[in-house]
Amino acid sequence: MSQHGALIHPSFFEDYFIYLMLLEVILFFFLLLTLSIYWHLLTRKRVFHPNLNLILLVQPILVTIATLIRLLRHALDLIGFLDANTFQLFSFAAESFVGCSLHMTMGYALERFIAMRNLESYEQKFPTNRLGWRILFSLALFEVIEAILFFQKWAVSWVVFITSYFIHFIAIVFFIKLYFVCKQKYLAVYQKRYCTVEDRYSTLSNYKASRVMLFLAPYKSITSIFVIANYEYVAGYSLYTQTFFIFIFYYLAHFQIQGQMWLTIFYEPALRSKFLELTMSNNKIKTEQSLNNAFGKKLKYENYEQGDVYFRQFTTMWK
Repeated sequence: MSQHGALIHPSFFEDYFIYLMLLEVILFFFLLLTLSIYWHLLTRKRVFHPNLNLILLVQPILVTIATLIRLLRHALDLIGFLDANTFQLFSFAAESFVGCSLHMTMGYALERFIAMRNLESYEQKFPTNRLGWRILFSLALFEVIEAILFFQKWAVSWVVFITSYFIHFIAIVFFIKLYFVCKQKYLAVYQKRYCTVEDRYSTLSNYKASRVMLFLAPYKSITSIFVIANYEYVAGYSLYTQTFFIFIFYYLAHFQIQGQMWLTIFYEPALRSKFLELTMSNNKIKTEQSLNNAFGKKLKYENYEQGDVYFRQFTTMWK
């Protein structure tokens, strides 16, 4: 069974572990800041379907919870309140949360597959995020089983990881294909002479989601493969170096989820515009002062000015 670090003495770079813990605290606060912005943008106004929205929000929350568990473990370990079994329990919990976040691409794929299978009735069948919760519960159960198999060595480790790599590869192919299918359906509905507003809305919503997933899902899958490979081949290579590279594993998980949140914000136009509006709220250009004609006269007026302009023009016409 893996020892997961600090209980192994001596350990590679052991004298610097306190600084690595401090770096984890700093990354945690940056994660909280980004998560608060991300949460505000995704919940302020509907951009994605509630099921997809839930899956997008839960991933950084899982990494946040895992980091909290890690920080609590660090604190208890420093004051000598942990034995080997409790240390393992904290490690198992934190790594399960991170693992669930790393495998969330399957959640994207399952939710979008159901949306495409029920294109005309998805909004009516799933008006809330209940399906999203079911998907998350299924993924959590899958990840716990995978973690137990790995920790207890009931399955060959390379089989577990090869399965993960294969799932991520299938997800990349799926979302590339999904983008072109959604685009084709959207154009077909858009060019119809007679179609309902609901049809246009459904196809547009699916196309917008597939457009974001076209970049987000491959990014998530490729970086997850890299992080998992680091965990399997680097952190698990030697007990002497294991603790140090477990720190690196969590740093990589932080960088991945940060990149994922900012990629989602800046690639989706609605989120990007809301973010820019939020950050530049004190520097808005007043349109009534900036829209002028060649003679310097206003082209856009405030409501209280519009009546004066109308009656002034009306009086001029009767002269």
